Amino acid sequence: MKVAIIGAGTWGKNHIRHLSQINRLFGVYDINRAKIIENSRLYECEPIFSFDEIKKNKQIENIFITTSAVSHFKVFKELAYYKKNFFIEKPICINLNELSQIEEIVIKNNTKLVSGHLL
Repeated sequence: MKVAIIGAGTWGKNHIRHLSQINRLFGVYDINRAKIIENSRLYECEPIFSFDEIKKNKQIENIFITTSAVSHFKVFKELAYYKKNFFIEKPICINLNELSQIEEIVIKNNTKLVSGHLL
């Protein structure tokens, strides 16, 4: 099981570190190219420069979305149709309409989704 992390901010760094320690980290994506390079070097993982790389890569089975809360739904929706499983940092989304759509997509695609946070 390999994981791609989307978002290398405060919470993302924690997930990157922990996934690296258990040898599950595939790579890191962030809107800030410098964070991609920094984390891929520090944790010896793949730099990911586009969502297309995640969509096409069969090694990536799971995606951790650790971006800002307002972008969780947008990121999830763009990647949801590529037969990956998801961890979305809390809050999972910012309104009930987004939550209903997430539920429909997860059921339709038979994927797994977990939301929470790392202490």
